[in-house]
Amino acid sequence: MNNQRPGQLNIFVVLWAAILWSCFLFVGLVFFKFNRTVFDVDAFSGDNNITVIMFLAIAIFNFMAAMLLPKMLLQNANIDSSLSQEDMDKKYFVPFVIKIVLLESASIMGLAASFNLQTNVILPFFIISLIGFVTSFPSRTKVRNEILSSQRRV
Repeated sequence: MNNQRPGQLNIFVVLWAAILWSCFLFVGLVFFKFNRTVFDVDAFSGDNNITVIMFLAIAIFNFMAAMLLPKMLLQNANIDSSLSQEDMDKKYFVPFVIKIVLLESASIMGLAASFNLQTNVILPFFIISLIGFVTSFPSRTKVRNEILSSQRRV
């Protein structure tokens, strides 16, 4: 039995891993930039409170958009259940890229908040991204199920 992933799925996995890796790099950058502190709880109080909440609200919005927008795009795609897996992969590619980029943007909001406040507040933003990435790992079954379930709702 061949344990190799089929071609298009390899691309999904590589993109998923590369964008997730960039989120880890953002955490590392903030960690080393701001005196190797893991997380500054004080940033969520006082004058900085509104800034952190604003960035966090954007991150949560982007997370929700990452979960909903690909499904909406797939609903508008004209997909027949008799399509080959290769054709389904092609239809899923753009919604998948949009999903992982929106998930990454949650970590970018943490990076921006950290540099704006000059302290480490990236951890909750990274956790939001990580939850999305873990639930979005591409597999042959997941691609097919997401495409077919989006078509049933139309």
